[in-house]
Formats: sequence, C-alpha cells, structure tokens
Amino acid sequence: MEQTKRPFWKREPVLCIAAVCAAASMALNLPSAAYLNYID
Repeated sequence: MEQTKRPFWKREPVLCIAAVCAAASMALNLPSAAYLNYID
C-alpha cells in the first residue's frame, strides 16, 4: 500500500496550532523590564 505524502501541518495539527498560539502570545505580550524582574 502506497502512502501519500501529507504536509507537515496535516500530520501534526496540534503542534502547529500550539506553535501559532505561542507566536501570537509572544507577539501580544512583549517583554519589558518589569516582566524580566518577575522571573525568579
């Protein structure tokens, strides 16, 4: 049986959605000096 090559986003949809959400979160919450002091 021959396997068809599927695009990466169809093989790994959860990983792609998580990466898009992480990039959006990173773009919306730009780091500042206060944020860097928040981390122990």
